Amino acid sequence: MSVANDQNSKASGDTRVATFMSSLSKPSIYAASTLFITALGSATTLLAPALLTSTEFANFILLASFFQLASRLD
Repeated sequence: MSVANDQNSKASGDTRVATFMSSLSKPSIYAASTLFITALGSATTLLAPALLTSTEFANFILLASFFQLASRLD
């Protein structure tokens, strides 16, 4: 009985992923999601100094710079 439930949950998860991926093929949804993700990234960068100590903030900036450099080199 639990095996059938696991298979049903996998199938519904696959359906959700497929629906999400197919919705990204629409230009308006893709543009809106890109703006939303960019806004979240900007908010993180703006709020980080207020929420972190100076040492934690320095680590955050160093890590963010590393990921930006790695993504540009990829």
